Amino acid sequence: MRISEGLSLLYLAPVLLLAILLAACVGPQTGNATPTLPPGAAATETPTTQSTAVVGSSTAVVAPQPTPTLTVQEMAGREYKKLVYGRSAFNPPKEMTVGMAEIVTYRVVYGVEIITPTLIAEIPTEPNRQIITSTVRIASRMKATLKGDGSAFTITPLHSTEEKVILPNEPNDWSWNVTPNESGQHTLILALTAVIEVGDKNVSYDLPIDTKTVNILINWNLFAENIIKNFWAQLTAALGIIATGIELAWRRIKKSSAVGALWRSIRKKLRTENTNNPDQQERPSRSRRDRRRGRR
Repeated sequence: MRISEGLSLLYLAPVLLLAILLAACVGPQTGNATPTLPPGAAATETPTTQSTAVVGSSTAVVAPQPTPTLTVQEMAGREYKKLVYGRSAFNPPKEMTVGMAEIVTYRVVYGVEIITPTLIAEIPTEPNRQIITSTVRIASRMKATLKGDGSAFTITPLHSTEEKVILPNEPNDWSWNVTPNESGQHTLILALTAVIEVGDKNVSYDLPIDTKTVNILINWNLFAENIIKNFWAQLTAALGIIATGIELAWRRIKKSSAVGALWRSIRKKLRTENTNNPDQQERPSRSRRDRRRGRR
């Protein structure tokens, strides 16, 4: 009996070993779903559900991927990339003179008739100007602003508003009256903004800023005039201060006891000498007689 039981256990051992190996190879599988975002998109933290698998089966249940959330500016950037291309022209001077105003223009053109003559027509092209053309995407509405570094320029817009409705097949201009205030190397800064509709909102999408260096020369005539004006103004002010100081000092001297007494005694002595000296009293009459004789 014991021999038969031993033989049965001997036959069952390989079967049990095979079952244990199969159970070890097939186990629960889990995985995390990682969403893939487009370049530049901002993702929000969304709880993810781990995927589960059924033991002994090839079918697995996977959680859905979260949808990334974009900011308004990112959506405006996507819409901007869908816009058509146009051409732009900018004509800052290479050199300017302090106190002498010049007109600076920025223009955009798009449509079927984009050609260089249309782009630069009626824009000043004298040798001192640098006509800078470039390719830019055109929105239905755009803004252009021109600024200088610090107080180097006085810039006055010649257009009514910074924002314009861009029309096809014709020039769309912004112009400024630019007056340099300081000599040396200074920078004009051109900023362009596209107004893009995102849903029910108008979003301002800033384009790359364009900067141009301008050499500002000294206006010697204006420099001399300013020196003369400042000199006379300062000289007049200085003389006024000196005269006021002398008057105040003299009043203080007269009011002081010792100096005042000395001055009064000197004046009294001079009056006494004039009174006691008959020659001093007759001199005016003699001089008058001499003048009468000379006339005769």
